[in-house]
Amino acid sequence: MDYKTNVMRLLDQKKIPYESYSYADTDAISGTAVAEVLGENPAQVFKTLVGQ
Repeated sequence: MDYKTNVMRLLDQKKIPYESYSYADTDAISGTAVAEVLGENPAQVFKTLVGQ
């Protein structure tokens, strides 16, 4: 991945490990479709929102 989101920058700053997945090259826009593209259980795929 060539870019970092604000969430990634915050995690880096706090030295919190994470894994990043991209599905930008697909037509997946819903949580269920993204889970399918990633080969994950939809019940275990979460959207991360960070507020300040």
